[in-house]
Amino acid sequence: MDKSILVVLTSHDRLGETGHQTGFWLEELATPYYVFKDSGA
Repeated sequence: MDKSILVVLTSHDRLGETGHQTGFWLEELATPYYVFKDSGA
């Protein structure tokens, strides 16, 4: 059985009208990527 994993990221740099910065750090994507990869996903 093939394993599929969906990772959703945002391209927005501000959170709504609050002005707070948002987005993702590369580590937030890279860490789970390698966990999934190492587990065979």
